[in-house]
Amino acid sequence: MKKYSFALLLLVLGIILVVFTEAKRPSLHWTWQRSLPVDPASMRIDQIGGTEARAFAVMNGKLYAAIGYWMDSLQDDPHLPGAQVLVKESANTAWHVDLQLDQRQPNGKRTFFAIASLAAVTFDRDIHLRTLASPVTMLAAGVWRRGLGLDVFTRSDTDTSWHRKEIQQPDESEQGAQVRAFIAYTDKVSGHRMLFAGATNAIFTAEYDDQSPGHLHWNAAPEVWPGAGGPAGARNRVLSFAECNGKLYATVGDGVYERRDGMTSSWVKVLTVPIQSNGAGVSGIRGATTVDNPSGTGQSLLLGLEDNPAKILRFDPQTDSLLTELNVAEFLTKQFGSHTGYAITAYNGMAAYPDPESGKQLYLIGFEAISHQYPRTFGHQYLVADAHFLIRKSTGVYELRKIEDLSISPAPSLVATRTMIVSPFADDPPGTIYAGGFDCNKNSVHNSAWIYRGVLIQ
Repeated sequence: MKKYSFALLLLVLGIILVVFTEAKRPSLHWTWQRSLPVDPASMRIDQIGGTEARAFAVMNGKLYAAIGYWMDSLQDDPHLPGAQVLVKESANTAWHVDLQLDQRQPNGKRTFFAIASLAAVTFDRDIHLRTLASPVTMLAAGVWRRGLGLDVFTRSDTDTSWHRKEIQQPDESEQGAQVRAFIAYTDKVSGHRMLFAGATNAIFTAEYDDQSPGHLHWNAAPEVWPGAGGPAGARNRVLSFAECNGKLYATVGDGVYERRDGMTSSWVKVLTVPIQSNGAGVSGIRGATTVDNPSGTGQSLLLGLEDNPAKILRFDPQTDSLLTELNVAEFLTKQFGSHTGYAITAYNGMAAYPDPESGKQLYLIGFEAISHQYPRTFGHQYLVADAHFLIRKSTGVYELRKIEDLSISPAPSLVATRTMIVSPFADDPPGTIYAGGFDCNKNSVHNSAWIYRGVLIQ
């Protein structure tokens, strides 16, 4: 018994030492500079503009960004571009347009006004389970379109042409449908490698097929899954996917759903999180991200909860245990020095970031928040005008950072950090990151989309 007690004491002391060492480690800071040449103080219409930068993806060492023009005050101007995917090919080259959707409806309004999601996915086998000679990587862009229908645009890493696929016809979907999340996942029973597209009210799948248009064969019927719960108006939006312990999970409204693999696959709700806000605009669980289980066994899911109070949760699917890893509302209240309750935490995901000192995996988590120290911004009471993000250390300790280019005066209102990514460029200094965002919050704006480059201070 004494031997086991001594071993337990050593384990506890080891944990304390790790936490103490992590706490003493120098904090990470970056200097920021505007990367996307969009000036919110200008009413000009240029080739690149936008109201929101929504997502990043990396393919073939190039950085891609999803741009939307939702709520643009000049949306009826025929010179205003439509939804765009931009590309930056190196640290020292400018952003340029890779995909522009300027189709219009009979009334003159643009059909597509935002790239809602963007991801790079890789296939190592085709629809017939044949191993590909070389893995194929593809970009997938989900679009927010006006009216009915559901579209996905894709292109491979060896082809610059984008292919449009209308995966749901106008008479089959509700108005405002859009794909908000992608993931590539291999069914552990059937062996099929699939692209999963999380939409409004449905999850669609596609497999690599060299004989199909765009090299993707889309299954006509969506996956079988139960109705979702949560605040009315947001309960059916699939906002994130994650593979954890070899299983696929999706977040919708107030729930986490697990896919049961096989030829007759299905989705089962494995977690329900009570949501305090009842507003139609509250989407619930976002940004599902797989992290190492602190117990040392398997993996857990980090979940961003858009709510009042906002939280970051950690869910262990192996034991069905759930805990609040960070009460975001309480944390930001202390950091800002004024009451903060509602926040959108982890819009699309949490960016993995290798700690240059310890080599351990950190996570960067963007958000939007409401705090009483801020005046009305863009018509929204107490909306935090600055862009911030959280750093999650490997010990579960969190720190707050602000994004600002000190050379710009007056400082523009960045409002929300929607997406972050580690630089893919060899000519960027080690530790460089890119961040992008803004959230219109249903307010009329122009040239408010932003992308900043952060260089690590050594």
